[in-house]
Amino acid sequence: MLSLWRSLLAWVHDAGYAGMAIAMVLEGLGVPFPGDAVLAFYGYMIALNHFSYWQVLFWSAVGSWLGSLVAFAVGRAYGIEFLHRFGRLLLLQPKHIRMTEQLSDRFGMWVVLVGRFLPGVRTLSSYFAGIGGMTWPTFLVTSLLGFALWCAAWLGIGCWFGANAAWILSVINRWLAAFLLMLGIGLGVWAWRRRTIS
Repeated sequence: MLSLWRSLLAWVHDAGYAGMAIAMVLEGLGVPFPGDAVLAFYGYMIALNHFSYWQVLFWSAVGSWLGSLVAFAVGRAYGIEFLHRFGRLLLLQPKHIRMTEQLSDRFGMWVVLVGRFLPGVRTLSSYFAGIGGMTWPTFLVTSLLGFALWCAAWLGIGCWFGANAAWILSVINRWLAAFLLMLGIGLGVWAWRRRTIS
């Protein structure tokens, strides 16, 4: 397991800023991709002084934003029919499509800005901004700002984890030991009661 972790660290380090930007394009396109986990992991790597916070924030926000521009253009050009026809290929669930459509109708540009923090909505909000006829300038600004805030939040979580990893792991180990002890006692009592009742 430790060798797998080291391999992952090495891969992320070798991929660098360009690899992360390319990965985040997938996030912006709405492809099922764990962008939040990738950002948190890069935040962890920032805490270990492997990357610059500001460069990671810049490239992750720009990568996500570029992907969202394509999704916006597809939404403008092909409408809701595109999502109904090809959504399953992107692993988009009909309930997320309905929910994002309702939110977009009700809140407009705020779905693009704040919806970046909502799983399911994040992947579809750019399509619905295009479908709903949002103007390019409004979309360009709200999408970039929304992705910058979202990226900053997840990078911050990863940085915090990286800076406090020793403490977090010690707390987990302490609680895990207590949990395992209680589980052992509970199983022992259950087995003893079962044996005495039979």
